[in-house]
Amino acid sequence: MKIKLIIIFATIAIVLGVSAGGYLAISMGLPSIQEIKQYKPAAGTKIYADDDALIGELKADKGIFVPLNSIPRNMINAVIAVEDSRFWKHKGIDYVAIARNL
Repeated sequence: MKIKLIIIFATIAIVLGVSAGGYLAISMGLPSIQEIKQYKPAAGTKIYADDDALIGELKADKGIFVPLNSIPRNMINAVIAVEDSRFWKHKGIDYVAIARNL
């Protein structure tokens, strides 16, 4: 009987925690998909030599768009190995990793 109460309270706590976290994430002003599509990174700072030749450029947001099918499979596997080694073993939420970080 006592173990059932613990499980019920733990489940309620998890559901409330996830709900509160989701609410906070949404209420903190997540950008809409339309805003993300219209995002244009800042031009950055260009560095010129004495003869006005461009010798460098500094940007806060670097990168270019690369379609997923153009990324080599080994690169995708390397990123997955570093970020989430159990990526192919769960369906989006890695409960083992979450429990490990508690």
